[in-house]
Amino acid sequence: MKLAFNVEGDILATSSWDNTVKLWRVSDGSLNITLEGNTDPQGPLAFSPEGDMLATGRNTTARLWWVSDGSLINTFVGHRSSVRTLAFRPEGNILATGSLDATARLWRVSDGSLITTFEGHRRLVGALAFNPEGDILASGSAGGTAILHLLSSNVLMRRGCQWIGMAYVRHNPDMQEWRNICDGFEPDEVLSLSNNQK
Repeated sequence: MKLAFNVEGDILATSSWDNTVKLWRVSDGSLNITLEGNTDPQGPLAFSPEGDMLATGRNTTARLWWVSDGSLINTFVGHRSSVRTLAFRPEGNILATGSLDATARLWRVSDGSLITTFEGHRRLVGALAFNPEGDILASGSAGGTAILHLLSSNVLMRRGCQWIGMAYVRHNPDMQEWRNICDGFEPDEVLSLSNNQK
């Protein structure tokens, strides 16, 4: 069983072996809503910062639900193994998922699309946390490793230049107008805090 309170503390979410997630009113212990579908008794639960959405995980996917009526908002598909942890960015517009496939992923809440995938861990990603500003995501693995993923626009620009290829941008005649756009965006190094690399 997994448990999570919303930000106001008046709703408690519980997962169950009947493959449902139930939302309970704390004031009187009454059942508010039952979510059926992509739920798991051992899957992670996370309320959005505003408390209006609940993310759940099962197997390789995560789902996002409206707390008000239990309707499904989006499904996040892409991990190669079980989703083990969830975290919302403080603004509530991005959901992070960590998986047994040793990756962390960022998703747009609005449409369920994948923003990026972070690698670097050797074992499952079982813990995620955003800093208060929402520009750093920390991921922790069963191997005793924590990695800080920088989410600033500069980092995203650097990743874009790596993906396109700096040489292509600088030397392709069709890109002449943009040949200097990647100046200063050399390959980034992800800051790693590790006490056990195994």
